[in-house]
Amino acid sequence: LTETSPGNYSSTKKGGEVGRNYAINISSNGKDYQGSSIMPAPVTNYTLIIDSSMTDDKTNQKMKEVVVILKDSLSVKNYYRFVKVVNGVTKSNIYVVDDQLRDGDWIINMLYDENSLKTGDSVKVLIQSIDKNVYDYFKTLFQTITSGSNPLGSTPNNPVSNINNKALGYFSAYSEREITILVP
Repeated sequence: LTETSPGNYSSTKKGGEVGRNYAINISSNGKDYQGSSIMPAPVTNYTLIIDSSMTDDKTNQKMKEVVVILKDSLSVKNYYRFVKVVNGVTKSNIYVVDDQLRDGDWIINMLYDENSLKTGDSVKVLIQSIDKNVYDYFKTLFQTITSGSNPLGSTPNNPVSNINNKALGYFSAYSEREITILVP
């Protein structure tokens, strides 16, 4: 792998094999770290819509948000991560969902953030099929981030990692679909 930006590594080879277990071994400062991830199958039936049914409490204006709609595979445990890119800027929000209560059904997920979309915005969504370990990482990262804003929340803790030796971060082999919509 080649470092493409600080902490991010990629390969010049594109594509992976669905169902294959990918592993990483890292040696740094005299410590060895290992992680692995199984690449799930990508979603095949998906779309985006813009929802404008919510009203901003402060401005009383209609808010526009992108909604991902995808058909989950029946009898396969699936985990998804969505990455939202608005006008070329990747949002830092964490959006993950599993099919625990929706196996084989349609999954509808609003990608809400604090800034309502505006007419003319270009919204790209990366729909990533991830394995359970990566899902657990993002779910616990989200809980860690949001626990600080809730006085009744739990004590902040490091997110669960799929890399050993108490490493921070995660290793992921995922399949991805990309879809773009213009906000009306």
